[in-house]
This record gives sequence, structure tokens and C-alpha cells, in this order.
Amino acid sequence: MDKHSIVVDVHYHFFPIIPEEFIDLLTGEIKYGLQKRGEAPDQETLRKLARETLIDPDGRLVKARDKRLGVDVTCINITDFPLPGVDADLVLRSNKTAADLARQNPGKMFAFAGVDPRRPAAAEIAKTCLEKYGMVGIKWHPDYGFDPTSPEAYEVLKVLDSAGGILLTHTGYLPGGRCKYTSLSLICDILVDFPELKVIAAHMGKTAWHEWAGLAHDFPNLYGDLAVWSRYADRNYEFFCRQLRELTFYAGVEKVLWGTDDPFENYTVPTERFLTMMRNLSTKAPRGYEFSEEEVDLMLGGNAARLLGVSH
Repeated sequence: MDKHSIVVDVHYHFFPIIPEEFIDLLTGEIKYGLQKRGEAPDQETLRKLARETLIDPDGRLVKARDKRLGVDVTCINITDFPLPGVDADLVLRSNKTAADLARQNPGKMFAFAGVDPRRPAAAEIAKTCLEKYGMVGIKWHPDYGFDPTSPEAYEVLKVLDSAGGILLTHTGYLPGGRCKYTSLSLICDILVDFPELKVIAAHMGKTAWHEWAGLAHDFPNLYGDLAVWSRYADRNYEFFCRQLRELTFYAGVEKVLWGTDDPFENYTVPTERFLTMMRNLSTKAPRGYEFSEEEVDLMLGGNAARLLGVSH
């Protein structure tokens, strides 16, 4: 592996255990992506795709995908759905499966625990995942309806901070999500109250990236990932190049991490295409917004490798 070409995906959704009654919950993301590509599959087709390409009890799908794309390291994250029927036992079993997969693939996979802070004993669940299972961080979805600066959320963050873990938290709008809880101003409060905590703002706020970039400039432990930015790049590559270059002028290229939001996002823009568009930044970005090969390598994996402590 060339020391400048490591590829790290910091944002991959891993679904080892999904009860049958929640299959339709997963099909919505597939349907969204396919509709963006002009396709309109029926619900049974969507369910079949979900079972075959999303549910991954032994990690076979993510390992095959990484090998096919040439992804060296993947951060697999568990989503804690605050739904009836998703109890603490199911959450712990899902998190342990992810942790076991990461332990079986040292240096190749890192596991982020899904822990909704509204769940009873959420702090204890977080402690189990981080200290007993050896997971490296926590993945949050405040858009599901919780304030990431609430007292119960801070109890989880205290555990995470004590363990030296990383917070990967959704920022920006999401169809059907409660966007007021994904505001970068809430991330600012977390960074002030937990100055040693490393935080990855998933999606960099999406179209609110200016606010993320300003915060990333001022807070050394704030990073952002490029998950779903594949859509911007695919729609208008020159505009994507300008936006990405401009945000690095504020935040620094060292704060940008490559992420995909797979396996969902591959249905909207094939991940192989996104990787190609990223690698083409050093040769195809418009004049005035150029990227060096070194900068591209840092965004594709060098920065994340440093954050995760991966030797490359």
C-alpha cells in the first residue's frame, strides 16, 4: 500500500440484524436513490434489494465491496432506530456484531456504536460498547428527534469523552428528519463543553458547509465527511470542485474526510464513480480551484488514517 494513497470510508451504514418488520424502513433510501436515477421499482423489488444488499450479518457485503472498490479501511456504524420493537438487547447485539467484525479485521475496519441518548440506560449501553466491545466511537442521528446537547445526550458524551472516542453525528437536512437538531450551532456547544472530544460532522452540514467550515477553522477537533457529496459532484462537477476548494480555504484540507453513506448512496451515485471524481480533482478541477495529488490523498484517506491511528 502506497503511503500516500490509502482510502478510508468513514461513513458506512452496517446492518447486521434487521427484524423482518423493519425491511420497509430500509427500502425508502433505496427507492430515493433509484428514483433520482429515473428508475421506479415496485415494493417487492425494493425489499429484495434490501435483503440482498443491505442486511449483512457476517460482514460479507462490506468486505466484498471494499475489495471491489479498493477501499483500505471502513468505519462501519450502527444506527439505533428509536422505534417500538427495537429494544436495548437488539441494539447491543447489533453493536457487538459490528465490534466483532472490526476486531476480526484489525486496521481494516473500525466500529461506531449506535446509541440513541433517549434510550433508558443509554450511558451504560455506550460504556459497554466502548469499554467492553472496543468500539472507537458513537454514531448519532439527532434528526430522529433528539437534542444532542440535552442532559441525557451529555451523559452519553461524558462516557465517550472519558473513553477517548469519536463522535460521528449527522448534520444538515434529511428528508423526513428534524433538521433543527442537526444545526451546527449545537455542534459548537458540544465542542465548547467537551474540548478534547473529536467530532466528525457527517456531511459537513450539506449546503450549510460554510458554517461547518467556520467552526472547523476555530475548533481543532472538528472534522467533516463527504458522505452524499457524490450527488453534488455528479450533478455539476465544476461546482462541486469550487465548493470543496472554498471550504478547504476556511477549514483546511486536513479537516475533510472521505465518506460514502453506503450501502444506500451507491443507489443514487455509484461509489466507484464518486471515487473517480475525487481522484480526478488533481487533473480536472477548474482553474483557480485546483487540488494537488497530496491534498486528494489526504481527503481520500490520509486525514482519516491519522484520526483513527492507522499506520499507512
